[in-house]
Amino acid sequence: MKHIYFNIAFLIGIFAIPSFSQKETVYFALIDNEYKEVQLDVKPEFIGGLTLLSKKMAGNIRYPAKARENNIKGNVLLNIYLNENGKVEDITLAKGIGGGCNEESIRAVWIVTNGGYNPAIYKGKPIKVKFEVPISFKLE
Repeated sequence: MKHIYFNIAFLIGIFAIPSFSQKETVYFALIDNEYKEVQLDVKPEFIGGLTLLSKKMAGNIRYPAKARENNIKGNVLLNIYLNENGKVEDITLAKGIGGGCNEESIRAVWIVTNGGYNPAIYKGKPIKVKFEVPISFKLE
């Protein structure tokens, strides 16, 4: 029997996958109508914390049948856009693997992040940010 593993970890209220990257999440703030890489005063934090976010993601994401049948595995990268209030405004595909994994990742992240985040703070003020979310699909 095949076991499905979703290597999804959420650090400090943001998404990261330690198994393939030990890098910290890079944030881009919307400054003068352009997203620019910045060091935030306060990073966005998922409302409810890391444990809740992890549980919600594990309970909502499914390995698509088409991907399973075709042995599709790998990492889907999503861009998450938060407004000044910490609400998710958009989720876009940065890199996909097909087989329904791209769509499933976007669907699950929309559901899970519906509660929002505590907003990012830059130069003492809440600011719009985007950051990348890696989601790993593995069949073992």
